[in-house]
Amino acid sequence: YVPGEQPRPGERLVKLNTNENPYPPSPLVKRAIVKAGAGNYFCESAGWYPERPNSFSTRADFDLTFHSPKKDMLVATGEETSDTVDGKTRVSTWKSEMPLAVAGFAYGDYKVTNDQAGNVAIDIYANREPDDVMEQVQRYFEQGPGAQQAAVGSMSPSIMAKTMGTEVANAVRVFSAWFGPFPYKHLSVTSLPISYSYGQGWPGLLYLWSASFLDSTQRNA
Repeated sequence: YVPGEQPRPGERLVKLNTNENPYPPSPLVKRAIVKAGAGNYFCESAGWYPERPNSFSTRADFDLTFHSPKKDMLVATGEETSDTVDGKTRVSTWKSEMPLAVAGFAYGDYKVTNDQAGNVAIDIYANREPDDVMEQVQRYFEQGPGAQQAAVGSMSPSIMAKTMGTEVANAVRVFSAWFGPFPYKHLSVTSLPISYSYGQGWPGLLYLWSASFLDSTQRNA
């Protein structure tokens, strides 16, 4: 066991990227990500890193390192500063553009589409497959009693990824006109499994409820 580099005396830093304990991580760490279907995961919004008391009233620089299976993608708050593969593991680092109150991340099997709102890059990370609940709904309309009611097509969020990019870019333009320029260089958008039925925003990272990725026919079926 070799301890990692420590902040120098006098530096106002909270070090998150080194485990100074020679023992394996607690089983509680695994709860930070919950599988919700093929390539679909729910990522906890809090509790996965040591938060300061009253963190929303303070700001800090975040320098995050994630180790994840290489077959899927991870996106986090801040700018991605590196992305490498070591065997079956993808290692990505993310650094905040400015001091932030909180940090967040999302993980899954994504189709990525891009848009632009002025100088703001819009990246849509849409799941390629529906989550477990939406897969059951799709099966109901394809093979069950719902087959006689409506044809809903695929409920994969990736089908609406391009449309979502246009809608988010338009929203950034409108709110920038009303409230001033968007403070970050880019905005990443992902989806939460439909069973969680809410959305959430972090600095430069937006979690949308996966029902937001349904088209009008699917919503009214």
